Amino acid sequence: MKSLKYSLMVISLSLIPAVSPYACDNPALEEDAGKDLYPAIQKVSNNFYTSKIAGKELNLVLERIDERTHPLWLHYGSQQSSSYATELAKNGIEGKVKVKNGVVTFPSDLKRVYHSTATGASLFSAILKEVPYKDKELWIAYITKATSPQPIPNHIKGYQVMNCIEHPDPFAKDIEMFVTVISSPQALFTCHKGIAMSVEAAIGERTRGISVDLHSFAAKVMSMRNPERRFMMNTPVFAMEKIMTDALPGSVFVGTREMQQMMKERQKISLEEFTANNEKVLTEIEDELKKRAQEECDGANKKLQEQLILVREGKIQDKSEKVIRQEEAEIISSRDTMIEMGEEGVFVVSEEKIALALSEKFLWKYSHFKDPFSFDVHPLTGLRQGESGTSSEKFLQYMEKHPQLLSVDRVSTIHDQFTIFDPEVPSEPWLSVDRTNPSYRWIFEDYLRPMGTTHYIVVDLKDLANSRSVE
Repeated sequence: MKSLKYSLMVISLSLIPAVSPYACDNPALEEDAGKDLYPAIQKVSNNFYTSKIAGKELNLVLERIDERTHPLWLHYGSQQSSSYATELAKNGIEGKVKVKNGVVTFPSDLKRVYHSTATGASLFSAILKEVPYKDKELWIAYITKATSPQPIPNHIKGYQVMNCIEHPDPFAKDIEMFVTVISSPQALFTCHKGIAMSVEAAIGERTRGISVDLHSFAAKVMSMRNPERRFMMNTPVFAMEKIMTDALPGSVFVGTREMQQMMKERQKISLEEFTANNEKVLTEIEDELKKRAQEECDGANKKLQEQLILVREGKIQDKSEKVIRQEEAEIISSRDTMIEMGEEGVFVVSEEKIALALSEKFLWKYSHFKDPFSFDVHPLTGLRQGESGTSSEKFLQYMEKHPQLLSVDRVSTIHDQFTIFDPEVPSEPWLSVDRTNPSYRWIFEDYLRPMGTTHYIVVDLKDLANSRSVE
């Protein structure tokens, strides 16, 4: 009897319709204004678009964040941006991860990744935490090996990246790359932020050179939804910016007009003029160096005297006072200090070393003044790390190749307002926006501003959309 009841229960449950991931979406498909722009893109629901990268067994997906999907993608992002995930991905990319019986080990000589705040996955996660998705368009674009892409499943709540090798999640294991896409229905540009390779792709068999495909697909769909959209604005890391400029050399506009103007003006200021205008700064640096040198001197002499007392008391019998002084002097000379052994047999402040340190520090300030955005290690300029002096000139040349369309109110950062100029008529403003405009409030958030040494780029949305093919 029990088995009969159980069979009837199973049959009854099988007749209950499964809850579709699209249940929260309007079953009637809304017609996009640009629905005919890219026929190869399938609009599965109002919140879900998909297509395939031409010539590759990889599918592209754009899924909108809503009440159901928000906590799911938030959990996925938090796992991908965890410190464990960051180290796993970094070592996987470098081919240093070893896996045996499902256990991951890292080489002992490799430095730990400090934190994941600078990674694309961390920015991806931060945007999902900070963006109030209900009053704007917040999407997740991703590339997946899944042959029939589906909306993010509820079971992703149990996804743990530390188990991604031994117990891979059926949804997460197929994702190769992801990024957030932000806009609003009336906004005439979009923003792509937080692009990252998944941990699973980093440690597995990943497809290279697909980041532009992802950006291009997102641009296609956002153009379909609003054909009046014209640009994608971003603040990419240098590697991603180079990928963009290589893929779209005439369609990427770098930096702001105010950045270029500041750099041009500062190129004209000589070291002599800078010194004359910054005598107070020079004095402050010198005073600080002298203070530090005296502290070093006092500490070294205290240690020296302690050693000499031990010699005099017979507690050190195998060394003379002369040998002790020689040894301590050698230790000090091997360090980056501003003291030296004096004629009296004690340490003294070295005026020569202070002068050298003062010169180096002030020259660094001058270099940073001429190069305010730290482009001396910018790979786009072709400079190696540590080179200086010509980086601003090279970056200005780079900016000339990618002229600025963006004008902002804080030199390199949008604070209250900005203007995008028309690339066809560079003197004519195309769009001016201030933070009171409800369609653009999202662009004024901190997470969309440049961080570190990154800067804004503006990309022609149509050219980006057409740069890669789908099928």
